[in-house]
Amino acid sequence: MTLALDLDRARRDKTATLALLRSVPDCLELLRSGFHHHSETHAPIPTCWALWTRAIDDGPCLMVGIHRDKGTLTWWADGGNEEFVPASTQLRGDVVEYWFASGTLGYTEGEELPVEYVYAALGEFVATGQRPKIIQWIPAADVLDLRDVSSTSRDPIIQAWEDALPPEGT
Repeated sequence: MTLALDLDRARRDKTATLALLRSVPDCLELLRSGFHHHSETHAPIPTCWALWTRAIDDGPCLMVGIHRDKGTLTWWADGGNEEFVPASTQLRGDVVEYWFASGTLGYTEGEELPVEYVYAALGEFVATGQRPKIIQWIPAADVLDLRDVSSTSRDPIIQAWEDALPPEGT
């Protein structure tokens, strides 16, 4: 298979290996060239990519989403069995649909971060082949979910602070 065919497949499937990313002069341009565009406005639609360290569906993977001046990052370790996200991640706000392969993935506004961090993490990943250290990561299971906070329930942030206080009378 030629490099051109690999690039076409990567653009279509929104997946690439580290070897492919390192073989193109500008991996960010590869990602941009895979954007879907709105049929009326021709604006780029938020797009996600799965960037694998080895063969597709094998080994660690950096999921990169780009949405104008924002983006998303997810690190899948242990063959995709362990999920890590940036420490600033919160589940809050409206869901933003990111195009991935032939479907969409939903991310809340609280999962997005400035795109400059996404670009920096992408550059570090391509250079090292490891989880980017420019980002502080936490397990996805530890993400604060602020979507279903009702007026009758306690604010999870206040709850966390109160839980951290020593018991009264000590």
